[in-house]
Amino acid sequence: MPKTRKITYRGETHTIRKWAEILKVPASTIRDRYMAGVPIDQPQRKKVILEYGGESHTIKEWSEITGLDPSQIRARVGAGWPPERILSPVPKKYARKKAAHHTKTSLCWQCKNAVPSPWTGAGCEWSREYKPVPGWKAEMRERTNLKGSYFVFKCPKFEKG
Repeated sequence: MPKTRKITYRGETHTIRKWAEILKVPASTIRDRYMAGVPIDQPQRKKVILEYGGESHTIKEWSEITGLDPSQIRARVGAGWPPERILSPVPKKYARKKAAHHTKTSLCWQCKNAVPSPWTGAGCEWSREYKPVPGWKAEMRERTNLKGSYFVFKCPKFEKG
């Protein structure tokens, strides 16, 4: 039978589970704090209070107010930005642009029609005859071992499978 670990803190001795109930945190948090040698009632991350526009809030609260991700706010605080810049959204001209492809592989790799079958009727112009499918959105790719290959973004004959 596993030995129940008891922790004495500020003159009281309890099991990890009991300390978790008392402090209203998960038992794993109590265990992690104990193993790290920090007080079991001390959060690992200090609450940062930001003041801006006459209001004071924690990072989590500012995140809910502004819609910014808490980690983004924390990174800006860590970089030493002023509050008005920390809490401002990223201007669109500096926002990251989405990649041209939404997937790393061609749509064909996920398509039921990629392998022609005379029994099921599966297949398309490309898989049967290596002819581009009318209406597909694709980009020709030149590769040494696959000349005339295509990266397909959208296809009218696509069926997940």
